[in-house]
Amino acid sequence: MKLIFSRKVNVYLQLLGALYLILRKIRLNGLMAVEDDVDNLKESALFNAIAGYDKANEVVYTFACDVLRLIICGNTNAAEMQCYMEAYRKTTTLTDEQAALFECARLSLIATLNGNAPSIAIEHGRQGIPAKDKPTFRELEDFIQSVKKEPEPTAENIESRLKDFYKSIGAELRLVLNDNGE
Repeated sequence: MKLIFSRKVNVYLQLLGALYLILRKIRLNGLMAVEDDVDNLKESALFNAIAGYDKANEVVYTFACDVLRLIICGNTNAAEMQCYMEAYRKTTTLTDEQAALFECARLSLIATLNGNAPSIAIEHGRQGIPAKDKPTFRELEDFIQSVKKEPEPTAENIESRLKDFYKSIGAELRLVLNDNGE
């Protein structure tokens, strides 16, 4: 069984929502609480809670996980991380959309290193989104408030969360069966 959606997910809200969930978990439970999520990106309930794993922008999510992994290891300050991020960016080939997502993630992670709360950190990230695609402050806030109301993402509730998310953005949901009738 596979879910098909008729409208492309806003990749920026997807990224900011995933970062928010990760950063909130760190804030509530400590850095080690996200170690499995960072090490197993494709299977992470947190990274998949908003709209499923984003294969097209895997390079950006991998970057975020690499930075989070360094933060988990400790003794990383914002200035050192800025240098790391600049080197990372220079050695990575990105499309225009990926470059904007990269900047969005970079700004959010730097804000986190500077001690900002998750909601403030993702607002910093919102500033890296091109004007034509940038959600308003209120749109981001409403989106995060809807994410906050949900229980912690788990393998058991992920499908329900995905359905709710796509419904909230007006996407049409269709259920497609594979050749085995599943």
